[in-house]
Amino acid sequence: MLKNGRTYPGNPMQISVALADDAGNPIDPETVTFALMSPCGSKTLLTYGHDGEIARSSAGVYTADIVPDKAGRWNFRWETIGPQFAKEDSFIVLTSLFATDCYRDYV
Repeated sequence: MLKNGRTYPGNPMQISVALADDAGNPIDPETVTFALMSPCGSKTLLTYGHDGEIARSSAGVYTADIVPDKAGRWNFRWETIGPQFAKEDSFIVLTSLFATDCYRDYV
C-alpha cells in the first residue's frame, strides 16, 4: 500500500491495469502477463490464471500484488495476447534504515 506516494522495502503494493477496446469497452484478453524487474535487474514473470498474484477485479481490470524487497527503481510491464496490448511503467522504493542489512543490528 502506498502512503503519500511513498513505499519502502517490504511494503505490499497492488498495481492495476484497465484494458479496453478503441470504443472504451472493457476487454478480457486470452492471456495477461505481468513482468517485474527489480533495481538489480532480476525479472519475475506472472501470468493470470497461473500465478495467484495476478487477479481480475472486474471486466478488463487486472491487478498484480507484489512486495518489493529492495530500494530503487522497479520497472514493470503488462502484456496481453488476443488482442495485443503492452504498457510499461515504473515506481521507486525508498531506502529504509530498518530494511537495510547494515543497519539491522542497531534496531
